[in-house]
Amino acid sequence: MNKEINIKVLDHHFFTLPSVAYAETKRCVATVALADIPDGIGIKPNVRTQNINKTLYKSIRKETIDSADTDKKLFYLKNKGITIVAEEVKVLESKDNKATLRLSLQPEHGIVDGGHTYKIITSLAKEDPSILEGQYVTVDIRTGLDSSATVHMAHGMNTSTQVKTVSLLNAQGVFEPIKEQLRGTQGYSGIAWSENETGKHKASDIIAFMTLFNHEWPQKLTVIHRSLGKVENFYKEEYDKSYRPIFLILKDILQLRDRILLDAPAIWRAGGKRTKEADEPKKSIWKKCTKNRLDKGTFIEDETAWNPDWQLTDNRAILYPLMWAFHYLLHRDSQSHLAWKPGSFDGVLQVWQKVGFALLSAYEERFNAQERKYSNVVRDKLFWKELYRIVEEKSGY
Repeated sequence: MNKEINIKVLDHHFFTLPSVAYAETKRCVATVALADIPDGIGIKPNVRTQNINKTLYKSIRKETIDSADTDKKLFYLKNKGITIVAEEVKVLESKDNKATLRLSLQPEHGIVDGGHTYKIITSLAKEDPSILEGQYVTVDIRTGLDSSATVHMAHGMNTSTQVKTVSLLNAQGVFEPIKEQLRGTQGYSGIAWSENETGKHKASDIIAFMTLFNHEWPQKLTVIHRSLGKVENFYKEEYDKSYRPIFLILKDILQLRDRILLDAPAIWRAGGKRTKEADEPKKSIWKKCTKNRLDKGTFIEDETAWNPDWQLTDNRAILYPLMWAFHYLLHRDSQSHLAWKPGSFDGVLQVWQKVGFALLSAYEERFNAQERKYSNVVRDKLFWKELYRIVEEKSGY
């Protein structure tokens, strides 16, 4: 559905240019008073969510917009402006030294660069419009671009604070198979798909958990923990290849993660051990839970499991080696699909109950031997294999 937005620009301070690279595209550049920047322009093309609470953007606001000590003209000189992708731009009228431009926007159109600037301006307009008086910003409007060109443009333009790979992957749609599998689950709303979004889980963590079960991962296992950037790049190349069968067991993988965190204390105590925190929290693999801590973000549908008194510390250096050990329980069925050797995921959870104490004991022993430093344990590739052998020898499969 089309949306139309009007922008008043300074007369004789806007011009239209043809594109050198794409004959079908056009560019309109205008000078706009901050007070005339309209609300309601979307940021869909911008590959990351805007966070104006970051120190960088607080300083932009303080030093160039709403500071009484700043020459108001400096904002126009310091700020690179707002770039908008639109379907069409029309000049409606010219009155009182201002021309009115009408932007026609499809759902995929909007601000491709300068989203933070736009958000700061529109928030100030609601707080105190007088702050914006006498200040201007450059607005650059592009038409005739397809969605692929828009993503590339957003990547190239967002260089003052470099766009992270995870935001680009989200904009390019390569997370869609993950979203398709997880929509409707308890934990879906707790996933941050791009930078500046908040959530219990980051999309890159979800990719990493899947990578633990990807036979095609070409590097050392310890790299999965050390470099999420390399994991993201591998996923980008392989999401429609080696990750395709893993999407079908993604819910199982994430529930296994949660079950390891939540069931570990009971398994530990059943073996005659105590769950206790060390004098320094980072020196213990156990963590005491606050009430209702897990009622959002978990992929376990059983509500009775959401509020434990203790849990295993939610640290990748602990979880990755433990989870990778269950990689042993995967095999290809007669149709070359990934399947669990016990026949179902419930069978995998039964194996976890059976071998959990041995896995936790091995981790605690190695943790103590490595000066109680997570980083030392996770870098030990032989230890990953030791945990794998425990599942192999004790699972019964």
